[in-house]
Amino acid sequence: MKFYSPYQFISIRPANSVINYADNDALNAEENKFVRHDYWHKEGLSGVIHCHLKTVSPLVVGGRQDKADEGGKYPAIVHPYKQTDDTIAIPANSLRGMIGSLAETLSQSSLRVLAKKEDCNYSVRQDVAKSTQKVGLLLQNEDASFSLYKLKDTQGNFSSARMLKEKDTKNKNTYQHLTDNNKFYYAELISKGRENHAINISDSPANNKHKGVVYIRGTSTFTRKTYESFIPWDGKITGEGIDVTEQVAKLQATLIKYLGNKHQHSLPIGYTFKHDENQKKVPVVSSGDLIYYKEEKGIISELSYSQIWRKPVTADLYQSIKNIRDNSNHANKDYENIDSLPWNEERENLTPVEALFGVVEEDTVENTVENTVENNHLKTQKSARNLASRVRFSDAIAKDNITLDNSVILKILDSPKPPSPSMYFKSDNGEYISKQELNLNKHKPNGRKHYIPHTKQLHANENRYNWQTKFTPGKPPLDGDKNPNWKQYLKVTPIPKDTGFSFEIQFENISKAELGLLLTSIQPVNKEDEKEKFIHRLGLGKPIGLGHITLSIENITINNRINRYNIKSFLEKTNNDYSADNQKSARESAINKKYINQTTLDELKTLYNPDNIKYIVSYPFNSNSNQEPSSEEEGFQWFTWNDHKNNSKKQHLKPIEAGKDIHPLHSFEKDDY
Repeated sequence: MKFYSPYQFISIRPANSVINYADNDALNAEENKFVRHDYWHKEGLSGVIHCHLKTVSPLVVGGRQDKADEGGKYPAIVHPYKQTDDTIAIPANSLRGMIGSLAETLSQSSLRVLAKKEDCNYSVRQDVAKSTQKVGLLLQNEDASFSLYKLKDTQGNFSSARMLKEKDTKNKNTYQHLTDNNKFYYAELISKGRENHAINISDSPANNKHKGVVYIRGTSTFTRKTYESFIPWDGKITGEGIDVTEQVAKLQATLIKYLGNKHQHSLPIGYTFKHDENQKKVPVVSSGDLIYYKEEKGIISELSYSQIWRKPVTADLYQSIKNIRDNSNHANKDYENIDSLPWNEERENLTPVEALFGVVEEDTVENTVENTVENNHLKTQKSARNLASRVRFSDAIAKDNITLDNSVILKILDSPKPPSPSMYFKSDNGEYISKQELNLNKHKPNGRKHYIPHTKQLHANENRYNWQTKFTPGKPPLDGDKNPNWKQYLKVTPIPKDTGFSFEIQFENISKAELGLLLTSIQPVNKEDEKEKFIHRLGLGKPIGLGHITLSIENITINNRINRYNIKSFLEKTNNDYSADNQKSARESAINKKYINQTTLDELKTLYNPDNIKYIVSYPFNSNSNQEPSSEEEGFQWFTWNDHKNNSKKQHLKPIEAGKDIHPLHSFEKDDY
């Protein structure tokens, strides 16, 4: 069955229109003075855009949230946004975010909302077929170097059947630091197909049992599962130690970069931590660690703390974005696309949406300043540059009284997180990328994420199938279903379909091209052309079918700043309507000055036109496991099948192409292997 992923991607391209704020001459150029808040441009436009919003599916925009029940019996509750007089409304910041996101895409401005650089270092699990089987003992020498000693008769990693007593699992010295307390156990070893098991574990030897150590890699607080293994070892070390100082340094860097506090359950119990200069808790490779190693042609090539260790992805997301080029800079080997990244010290340019909507620098800069309060001592402060917005949004107010829909509990808002290459990245040849192949020096992000319309939701009078969960708090799940974790669910009260709202956007001292960009972001298509349709997406639950709206511009009022303070303003009307011809001219100016990328505009029209949606919209599902569209079964199954080595029909998302069919995915059937 063919289906569309709820989210699609518009390609990232280098911005073609920027303002160099580091160059005084550039910043003082007449065409760039609009960005300044200390200068009223003689051609600057100020006024108000009056907008109409209509919901074409139920809409949820929260105002506040009650936390889920601590016992996990009831979900969190999202209350509708209300003004101080209890009027249901749509908050200004939600409208600003929606329109600002489209303006950012249209102008190929910087990705203002992007994960922090330190969170863009990805890692992936290594291929099971290439798992590390050998175990060694790591010891530090007097000169601070490290040596690895191979353990005699280790036979790989055996599951222990979790028969140890709780008090034993808390004795941290028993497991990881073997030199502190060599605690041995005895177990029967059996193999079932591809799986190995250790059974009847005890601390007493027997003829039919193997001697070994129990390796407890940690406990997940979420699943309450203890990851433990029985490693057969007779207690003897074979041969001389092998110098692995360089490999230890690599492992240490990996631990700090990819694990830290977030994934402590991935490390063995009793693992050593220390505090760095910022008092952040970081892991440390220590003498006495029981460690897996990979040996290639007699050389130790890799150390790890589990058989299937997480492998760092080469480079990071920021570097991948820097590597994006277009025809104008393709041949320049030194070019880096830094203007697509959030505002930082490397950049000297402002992109159109940063200049219009405002921006705060991502990095903080340390400045030494004089502290006159504390005896004129010098101290260090951290600061970041920022630029105020020249547009202001109002709340959207309903034109009539609103009767909210009944409260419902949403399905879990789930999606694979980066770096899932089949969804988030692309290769130059357009081929599928496996997790193990992902290299962000050569692979590029698919683009900017956008949510496509759910046509099934638009054409149904009352259809909650896509977004309402089948589970009910306090009632047992249906046969075959697992008990839901209610902390993952949200209870909402939607604004109904066909509700009308009005809101305003005030703008100050903006250029004609900037106004054209703003107008196109509100209403990207010609409303007189019935073939051109555009559905905006807003609020909570977009991936599961909520939050479809349409926007239209009712009229635009221009404030004449020149006449504002003279006697003429008392005698004549100084506010003028901005005609349809002027609006058309402003849109054309935005394209001519490259504030709008025409290809990107055409791609957005393709993506948001509901007539282009030919198949159902759903998170990936696996028909081979009897999953159905929008089902609440294990969503990872589709990805497991997609990545399987025997699968000859590997799939991946492709960026939107203007005027072409949106690329669907398909659920896996039994004949796909």
